[in-house]
Amino acid sequence: TVTGTGPLAYQWSRNGVKIAGATNTTLAFLHALTNNNGNYSVVVTNRYGRATSAVATLTVIVPPTFALQASNRWAKAGSISIFRASVTGTAPFQFQWFKDGSPLTDGGNIFGATSNVLTVTQVSTNDTGNYFLTASNFAGGVASSNAQFTVVLPPVIVAQPADLTVVQSNAATFSVSVSGTAAIRFQWRKAGKAIIGATNASYVIPLAKTNDIGLYSVLVTNRAGSLISSNAQLIVLQPPVFITQAASQTVNAGSAAVFKATVRGTAPFRYQWLRNGARLENGINITGANSNVLTIAKTSRGDVGAYVLTVTNDAAGITSSNAVLTVKFRNDGDDDKNANVVVRTALAVVSAPAAPQFNAITIIGGNALLSAQAAPGTDYILQTSGDLAQWTDMTTNAADGSGNWQATVKAEIGSLKFYRLRTTAP
Repeated sequence: TVTGTGPLAYQWSRNGVKIAGATNTTLAFLHALTNNNGNYSVVVTNRYGRATSAVATLTVIVPPTFALQASNRWAKAGSISIFRASVTGTAPFQFQWFKDGSPLTDGGNIFGATSNVLTVTQVSTNDTGNYFLTASNFAGGVASSNAQFTVVLPPVIVAQPADLTVVQSNAATFSVSVSGTAAIRFQWRKAGKAIIGATNASYVIPLAKTNDIGLYSVLVTNRAGSLISSNAQLIVLQPPVFITQAASQTVNAGSAAVFKATVRGTAPFRYQWLRNGARLENGINITGANSNVLTIAKTSRGDVGAYVLTVTNDAAGITSSNAVLTVKFRNDGDDDKNANVVVRTALAVVSAPAAPQFNAITIIGGNALLSAQAAPGTDYILQTSGDLAQWTDMTTNAADGSGNWQATVKAEIGSLKFYRLRTTAP
């Protein structure tokens, strides 16, 4: 406000420099900017003199604006994480960090809650959340966008892969159970080398083979770390398979007979020889009843029959084909031309009324006299077979009062015949 004789003239200056056109009683800025800051004065003149005002300082305050905002981040549990933001505008600024909408204060593992840099030490899953910063000055305030913070727990193996034993061609499945922050990645390995495509928590071998035998482990990884499981051993069992089987043979009575078979597969093997379906046991005359080689030291009529070998292991079991033992007997009352005639007999055990037992084969000319000890007065049917599978009735005779049973059959040189007795009772 000015007094004096008019007319009055005005001239505004900024920082001592006249402002062009500023010749009114007031100087106004419709949109003040920081470049309008300065020291302002006005000179008032008339015909009688001039007067200069006091200096008025203009300061334009700019509201805060974020030049850099805190970004999403993750950290391994137990580590340090730092959130940082920067603002432009007129200082001084007031800052406040928030977590999930609640203001933070310094203390514990929180530092810089009221600055533009927030430090979280010894982070844990409790620190997971959304963080943002507010900045204010005399002109106003602004809030940053959310910065999501994730605390990642490294993987921990809860259940290790277990050893497996499977039979060949069956499936083998290894699995591992883990805890930790997703996403967790898996890589199965054999003998320390990665298996292509084996990237799940379980690894399946659909048809296990012997070349799959080995030590398996899995590498487990996430953003916070990695670890390798303990080794799990895979054993693939091969069922026994015959490489060679015992062969039929003909020996002279009193000489030795040896049956031998060989197998492949996964040891150990369990062997059992059988004669005419009955298990053999080691004794004075028999050795190797539970091995792959059976030895009969001195053959007799009781050793005649069909021999098979059963072989088992932890995977399965198999039975060999029949190996027929024929024993040659010399007929002391006949000439040498009949000495090599062979009658092969298969002895049958009959449940009732008594078990007959062949005890003699006598060659008379072109015939063979079969003799057996049986139940006195009991009728028995003599049956014959060429393969031990199909049996044909030949004749029915009764044992005499002393239990002696006899029948005469034709002895065909070079033919293979088996004989057995059964009762007529059902």
